[in-house]
Amino acid sequence: MMAFNNARSLSLQALADLMTQAFSNYVAGRLTFDVEAFAEWLWREDAHLNLSQIAYIDQKAVGLAMMARRGNVSRLAAMGVAPDMQNQGIGKALFRHILNQARTRGDRKVVVECFEQNESGMRLYRGADFHTVRRLYGYRCDHLLARQSPWIEEVESAEVARQVELHGLADLPWQATGNALLKYGPPCAGFRLEQACTLLSDPRQPIVTIHALVVEKQAQGSGQARALLAGLAAKFPGKIWHVRTICPEEIGAAVFEKIGFRREPLHQVQMHKVLSP
Repeated sequence: MMAFNNARSLSLQALADLMTQAFSNYVAGRLTFDVEAFAEWLWREDAHLNLSQIAYIDQKAVGLAMMARRGNVSRLAAMGVAPDMQNQGIGKALFRHILNQARTRGDRKVVVECFEQNESGMRLYRGADFHTVRRLYGYRCDHLLARQSPWIEEVESAEVARQVELHGLADLPWQATGNALLKYGPPCAGFRLEQACTLLSDPRQPIVTIHALVVEKQAQGSGQARALLAGLAAKFPGKIWHVRTICPEEIGAAVFEKIGFRREPLHQVQMHKVLSP
């Protein structure tokens, strides 16, 4: 007998254990959560326990759908079923349940990102008439071209977030929006060169993640983003530079692929479904 309840029905420890089970054979690699890591994940992904749902079979928790919400748009941040309960229709039933809940609370749209190599996930979303927005790629560069630039200045992460909201793509993936960037404080660091801004993970570490890269609209295509990255490569030499698998394909092609970044093996598809009343 299948039933659903919100994620508050389980302790954080039980939720962490269920996430670990559900993502034990994940296409991007096994994910393991203890309570601390799961709490951090909830914060980073904006997952809301009241909106997130647990699937139960005979009162045993067997699957979960973790939901985030901004205004009248919800995001499916993670969904999975315990390995021994897969291929029994639980995921499809849970998915229909969270879509119905989104309609009931008045959401206009549900968004999701899915690794295209995750064939079962892609079938589920396409079968539910989710529309593809774009592909999202990750990148890595072990030897970024460096060029000294004395005009680079450090800025607050909130300023980078503001620039992304003003000048970034209108339909950025959830984790790349200005709202998401506001979560990043020190040791993350923002930098500006002329009309280009970026937000980096701790630049003192061997691997530096580029969380955001944006150029004011009137200067886009002028090479300022590439100049900023070259200046940062000189400022922080010997680093491995990384972009998470949430980079819109048009930005990757226009900037990162032109300066020696290589695509990572897996990529995601950004999708959404507009909900009828």
